Amino acid sequence: MNICQTCGACFDDEHDLCAYDGGLLESPFSGPRVLGDRYLLEQRMAAGAMGVVFRATHLQVGSTVAVKLMQPRKEELRVALARFHREAQILGQIKHPNAVLVMDFRVEQRGTAAIPYLVTEFLRGQSLETLLEQTPRLPLREVERIITPLCEAVEEAHQVGVVHRDIKPSNVFLERLRDGTQIVKVLDFGIAKFVELSEQAVQDRLALTRRLTESTEVDFLDEVLEVRGGAGDSSDDDTARGPITEAGFMVGTIPYMAPEQMTGGRVSRRTDVCAVGTLIWRLLAGRLPFEGDDDEVIAGRLSGERPSLREAGVEVPLRLDEILQRALSLREEDRPASVLELARELRLAVASLDGGEGAVPLPPQLQGAVATLGDLERELTAWANAPDNEEHYLQARERLLSLSTTLSTLARRLEQGGAGSDVDSTLIDELAGELDRLTARISRQLHGMERHSPAADEYLDYLLALWTRANVSAGAIVQSLRARLPGTPLRPEPGPALSWLNPLQSQNERALLELTERLESRDALDSVDALEALLRDNLDALVACLATGGDLARRLAQALWRHADTLLLLELHPSARAFRLLPILASNPTTSEAAPYGVLARLFLLPTDALVEQAAEIVEGVRDDEARAILWRCLLVHPLPVLRAHAAQRVPLSGMWNVIAYPRTPTGALRVIFARVKDQAPNEYLKVFFLCTRDSLQAVSHRDDLAEAFLLLHLCFSVPCFHEDIVFEPLLAIERTLRARCAALGVEPPADDAYGEALAEFQAEGVTETQLPETMRDIPLPIQRKLAREGHFLAYFVTHTNERVARETLPHLLRLEDVTRYLRIATIHRAVLTELARNKRLFRKDAPRLALLQNPKTPAHVARGFLPLVSREQLRLLAANKHIGAEVRQLASGMLERLGRMGVEPAPTGGENATVDRGLGLRQRRKG
Repeated sequence: MNICQTCGACFDDEHDLCAYDGGLLESPFSGPRVLGDRYLLEQRMAAGAMGVVFRATHLQVGSTVAVKLMQPRKEELRVALARFHREAQILGQIKHPNAVLVMDFRVEQRGTAAIPYLVTEFLRGQSLETLLEQTPRLPLREVERIITPLCEAVEEAHQVGVVHRDIKPSNVFLERLRDGTQIVKVLDFGIAKFVELSEQAVQDRLALTRRLTESTEVDFLDEVLEVRGGAGDSSDDDTARGPITEAGFMVGTIPYMAPEQMTGGRVSRRTDVCAVGTLIWRLLAGRLPFEGDDDEVIAGRLSGERPSLREAGVEVPLRLDEILQRALSLREEDRPASVLELARELRLAVASLDGGEGAVPLPPQLQGAVATLGDLERELTAWANAPDNEEHYLQARERLLSLSTTLSTLARRLEQGGAGSDVDSTLIDELAGELDRLTARISRQLHGMERHSPAADEYLDYLLALWTRANVSAGAIVQSLRARLPGTPLRPEPGPALSWLNPLQSQNERALLELTERLESRDALDSVDALEALLRDNLDALVACLATGGDLARRLAQALWRHADTLLLLELHPSARAFRLLPILASNPTTSEAAPYGVLARLFLLPTDALVEQAAEIVEGVRDDEARAILWRCLLVHPLPVLRAHAAQRVPLSGMWNVIAYPRTPTGALRVIFARVKDQAPNEYLKVFFLCTRDSLQAVSHRDDLAEAFLLLHLCFSVPCFHEDIVFEPLLAIERTLRARCAALGVEPPADDAYGEALAEFQAEGVTETQLPETMRDIPLPIQRKLAREGHFLAYFVTHTNERVARETLPHLLRLEDVTRYLRIATIHRAVLTELARNKRLFRKDAPRLALLQNPKTPAHVARGFLPLVSREQLRLLAANKHIGAEVRQLASGMLERLGRMGVEPAPTGGENATVDRGLGLRQRRKG
């Protein structure tokens, strides 16, 4: 791909100059400008030290999106990857009207280069920094309009345990909707940090009962392992050890940093309070509270001084000035506990200027909200009828964003007693009833909408998240109006805050019940798919169900135990977002099925002395054979190598595949497993082991992991089947990559003679042809499906007895020019054969047609479409071939009889002249 250095337009590699302005082109990476087969890069919008933002088109949906492409320097790759992955992880959890919607996060592989990119919604407008360049100082009312939604988004991040750490004007975007409404969006969570959630925050976030906070084993993993997402003083995950910033230990932007950031101290929610207070000071005063070069700003911040807006000549209420001074305090405990306190003081300050918040009459505000709800209902109906039409989604999104702001403002006004006593109670009651009815209808509409594609699903999830907030505000408004307006009786039925939730609860229960039945299924593929759906789309409902107990909770706990090793891997080495399900299961006293989780918790809390003996005693004390086997599997990823090695001796090969296939399993655990099975497993199992771990080895970047990776490679060099071409070159490529990574990190690669001799001998023996597997009986079906999906061993998997596994080969087969060799496999799965037959491009020549017709699996209805395209001689051979299907033989015989009755002479065999005319079947030569 090439980019114009002048206008930023994107072109494919064959372009030498910009087609718009003739500017010179630069190439950030080679290959097409389509990422992930779905995002067409069109124009560079912004660029920084670590990444570039493009405007792009989603080819499957047709929508405009923003693609943030990471392009760090080689020496900054580890830090940049960690920051980039963390930003995707955090934004994926925060679905707030004032936070950017994250649609996708992927890593594109272009040859040996990896291109990480983040896909978000495309915003139109300007940053707050750009606004301040035009207007250095903003009025109080405008500051409140910007800061209030910013504080709500930051508070949402705080509720999930995230501190932003870099709030500044360039990270605040002012999106302009088409109706003129301006929406504030908080950007760049790239250096945000997870902090420990309090018990109350966990309750608020997950709506759990007190049972979840009474157990001493809730944090049983974090107390042993310093994993990300838990203890506030623990380091980030292994890919991001140390501070993730280019400027040493100070993380953030100096003028907006809190003192603890400048000194490398522990950050907390009050760190963001200081940054927001500094931003408010800057917006109102037109300058920063501490100015000068970096050293002067740091000295001023650490001096303990609390600059005053009033002393700087800015007319603001005394209470606002005092709380801003507290926000700039040197000591964290002197600052406000929440950013919402700053927003509340700003609102009170604006109200004092207006002489109260009743400047706009209440009925017009309610009528505007009802009208917007009606517009939203119509747009959602239009989008449901035409889900591929992006315009309907955009209209619905804009209505919801505007509605969220309107309803939250109105709810705050009523909460503070702003309804008044001189309003028309009849009119207000009618508007409240209409508001109630519309919210109920829209709730049912949104939760009942069908899902069509992954992209459309993401849009729908985002609208649901926005609607949940708007709906709660609407419910609070209706309850407040009916409770406070004079002469309006309170209604006995449940309030709207519950009425909209009941359909959602019943829908969640139905979804959980269906997924539970699939989890309990003997079909391994169905069970794994159900687990993925449960964790991806129904995690909050799952946690709520486990908290409330009951029959469904017991069934879920029991069904999830079958996947305990998967849950443990997600907990210890998360790839997408913080995962905290195992502690909930371990601490839940309401289900007897939770007992194995408690045993697992005890295993990870054992002291290091006599660890192996105690662990073995605990595991062997479990009566249930299946539970005992699962516990040993879980210990394969224990942080202590001695216990991992002991567990590897107790787990059969068939029980190790889940750990092997997980993309973030520690390299040390992989080495222990491979050392255990290297001399015992069949060749095909060893090759599958390599194919499952290749990406993990390729991504190793930490010093300790590099040492383990080279030890694993040393073991690989002595495996005879690794000379097959499916392994040989990729294995040597990994070895070269790891050596280059050692050089970049200043780490010495293995220099001992044994390693060098093993590598030299492995290279000298050369490469051989890949042999197809004989059997994969002990390899779980999900692993086999993964291999088929990646295009390995196609000739083996097209014959697979499981249709879902066999179908995974189709995308690879359909890319080929000639599939004759696969059509000649007599045991090919009939579904694959039928799908290939539908693609007429593959059957332009005689060889694939005959191979298809001669295959005993070919159904009669498929053969009927190809028999007219072969010669009469070939028809005779097919009619006499006892190895093909009887129905196909009968069809060939019948066609020969019809041609004989028509007096058609035999056509010459072979070549294009031997094919049959479309109308009849043969090129006819009538007797003269």
